[in-house]
Amino acid sequence: MNVSGALTKFFQKVNRENVEQLMKEKGVFPTDKKIKSKRDLYPYFMELKSIVSEEEVEDLVEMAVHVKTKGLPAFTHKLANKDFFVGKTPEELSRSFEYKVHPIGDIYTISTKMTNATGGRLKIDYILKKYEESWRNGELNIESLSAVYKSSINIDLEKNILTIFAGDDETHNIIEIFIGMVLKLPIQTYRIKTSNSTLSWEQNASYLTALFLDFVFNRLKNKGIDSSFSHIKFKVASDDIKEVTINGKNILNAYLACEYVVLGKDIVQFKTSMVQDARTFSCNFELKGSDLLKIVVLDISDDNLKEQIMRHIQEEYILMCEQGIFNYTETSKLLEKIYERFMNKEKLFQDTLRENLVSNLSQLGYLLEHTEKNDLSKGALSLMIESSKVLLENLDVTEKDSLIQLLTSWLESDQTKSD
Repeated sequence: MNVSGALTKFFQKVNRENVEQLMKEKGVFPTDKKIKSKRDLYPYFMELKSIVSEEEVEDLVEMAVHVKTKGLPAFTHKLANKDFFVGKTPEELSRSFEYKVHPIGDIYTISTKMTNATGGRLKIDYILKKYEESWRNGELNIESLSAVYKSSINIDLEKNILTIFAGDDETHNIIEIFIGMVLKLPIQTYRIKTSNSTLSWEQNASYLTALFLDFVFNRLKNKGIDSSFSHIKFKVASDDIKEVTINGKNILNAYLACEYVVLGKDIVQFKTSMVQDARTFSCNFELKGSDLLKIVVLDISDDNLKEQIMRHIQEEYILMCEQGIFNYTETSKLLEKIYERFMNKEKLFQDTLRENLVSNLSQLGYLLEHTEKNDLSKGALSLMIESSKVLLENLDVTEKDSLIQLLTSWLESDQTKSD
């Protein structure tokens, strides 16, 4: 092992704080020197060559290139049959899933181990390592290690579901190859059927978009999940993706989203805000290719809870793949409302403007309580009051008088307020 090269890789990859922490633990931090930058630490850091073992060096490099994932990202597969598991004792099954540094292609190695087998559910942890160079004589040196991915494969034998937890497409593809070619498990990917439906609505919404609207607003309710859109990405052209921010409001209040739906544009990615049993969290859904959905559970720290929620969402996703739209009636009604909103553009803009104006003026009233009163701030507020009066009257805002009074009372008060 080239210890110097490996230590240099670690030094370059991690931040100064982690470098200093390691140096202090090993007693090589220069307490009598004034260090201005991370670069100044390098000569002292390299004193570790004579202190750390090769095993420690390997661990350090792996830590430096470890790729963390956001949330719990999953790809859903079907276990075609269970022949692999028939007749195997728990010990034999455990051995079947244990691989140490198994090569996959030219630049990957994988290590796996079964870490849990309870209630018909198996968990196989994996460590996938990626190198900058291809295999040479069966060995790869630690200096060429470029990434380490750590996650798991979950198998539900009762429901024949195999889940690959992977943060990106490349990792998912490599793990999928390993499962099929090395473990020899017969798996199939659950894919969305983009066939035409029997829905008939006046607008030209795409089936895929209707399917996702039904999934968010209707299908997930079967698992007690109330959900709303935060962001939606539409494919408006072959190489053009447009994002619309919803922020949990009714999709009917987002005119651009209504427009894309009516014009038949496909939803290809969306983020939702969700509530289940008084727990709030969010999920990201991303279409891979034309028919594979990546699901990511976010904003939950409890690993067991994340996996439980993932199972609930996956069950409805599988039914969506197999059966299509769940509630035709409600989906048709929603699409009709979206069409009406699209056709009544002026009213939608007025409603949106009215809602945001009232909200902004209310927030401004709160900010004024913490604002220093002087000629500049009073002059600026006076101009805002006059322009706001015009908007409030034209938009026929019911509470216009109370909103203006909220602002003028600050001007009329003799007390100077400051932070």
